[in-house]
Amino acid sequence: MIRAMPNLTTVVPDLKKPPKIKEMQRRIKDRFRDKWLDEYMEAFSFENRNRVGGVAAWTHAAPYFDQSYAKAGANVVFVTKNPYSWMVSLYKHPHHAKGISCEVLEQFVDYPWLTLPKDRVEMVLNSPMCLWNKKLRAYADFQDICDIPVYQFSFESFVRLPVKTMTAALDSFGIDSTGLAAIPIAAKRKILMADELPDYYNKEQWRQGLTRQSVALINQHTDWQVAKRFGYEKLDPKQFPIEINQEYQSRLPSDFSSKV
Repeated sequence: MIRAMPNLTTVVPDLKKPPKIKEMQRRIKDRFRDKWLDEYMEAFSFENRNRVGGVAAWTHAAPYFDQSYAKAGANVVFVTKNPYSWMVSLYKHPHHAKGISCEVLEQFVDYPWLTLPKDRVEMVLNSPMCLWNKKLRAYADFQDICDIPVYQFSFESFVRLPVKTMTAALDSFGIDSTGLAAIPIAAKRKILMADELPDYYNKEQWRQGLTRQSVALINQHTDWQVAKRFGYEKLDPKQFPIEINQEYQSRLPSDFSSKV
């Protein structure tokens, strides 16, 4: 949405590469395709971020504050997501997951999670839920020590009122929001139609993917100190069924596979 504005551009840190890195990248692009090319490019991306500093540690990373933000004149927006809907989403689309397949959400929540270097957390976590904990804890620590403009909102607020939410963020930074408008969803996987997305989050339809046991396990693995700081409250497992409704399960598209 921001990139679509006529009067605003996003600034990418200057990732000038030493000649030897440029040559290695050229050789790799000549020799590799698909998965292996992605693996090498991911490694180069991580090296670039380390060289430039904290301002390059985005997105989907546990950020750390250093003076590279001030030098870049950066404004920072933190977007958080409900821990329960986040876990349901990760289970349906376990991006970069490693390890065995998990047939049910309960198994997935309670399984050790292998992270990526770009996550900027420990390499092995006790549960995928710990990834949410670590990143939001990093958001909180960042806000507590930084001396640059920061704005925070929830993903749920953005889905409900995207233009109003982003306008408030830009206004807080003194950035002109003229021209800001909602644009068609360009998701990597078109699971939900544009008119279905608000209901899925605003009416919390993701709850239908939870059971009594999965809620109890999410509660067990969630850092509730940091969750409450960002406005999220613990759900009562007794309010959920013992098993997922089969009608809900049958409506899931094939992309909602739980295979890791």
